[in-house]
Amino acid sequence: MGMKGVYRILAAAALALVMVQPGFALGDAEHKAMLAQSQAYREADEGLNGAWKEAKKMLPADEYKKLLADQGQWVKKGRDAEAKAQIDAGTSKVDAYANVTMDRIRYVNNVISRSVLVHSDKGRQGLYTFTGKGMTGVLEVWWYDESDPVHYIIFENSVPSGKDSAKLCSFQGKGPLEGNKVVAVSEQDTAVKVTIVFDGKIATVTTDEAFKSGGVCGQGVILDGVYSR
Repeated sequence: MGMKGVYRILAAAALALVMVQPGFALGDAEHKAMLAQSQAYREADEGLNGAWKEAKKMLPADEYKKLLADQGQWVKKGRDAEAKAQIDAGTSKVDAYANVTMDRIRYVNNVISRSVLVHSDKGRQGLYTFTGKGMTGVLEVWWYDESDPVHYIIFENSVPSGKDSAKLCSFQGKGPLEGNKVVAVSEQDTAVKVTIVFDGKIATVTTDEAFKSGGVCGQGVILDGVYSR
């Protein structure tokens, strides 16, 4: 987000986390110049302001306050560090700040969507976390239309791999809820399926041989296991 947008949000929340201070890599004057120079940066800045409007509307007060604090730290430190990494790799400064602002939009939207799932009481829809050891796993279950049994499934799993790195596996698919079970077909390959059996707040996940042999995850990351809300 641009400095102007952040100031407006934090002032409205009566917080003083990111006041103008010397030493910021991206000052307010340069932010305004980038808005005039780059359509991509303008769109990113507008998009992040839009994401914050949604956050204000959708998040409970305590979660919104926590996100504001996180945003303050991002503007103070994280944004410039992320942009510098791209600049060092050869990206122009304005494009780097546009890119990291777009990444921030995705971050804020993800916080909103996961909050919706955590507080959902709509059938099997919810946010489930892997209960085993050695892996971080998150299962999102979305049910958009109560007249349609189709549920949409998203996995984001990871296994630590050395210092400050991890092996990742993502899966997106959909399938109808039949009784207490969803067989979700991959959006990328209809031969790849994941079976999810629900029991109260527990979801037990299994993958078949086609999934395993297809190398969907690999690198020691799995989807199989028990997840709980």
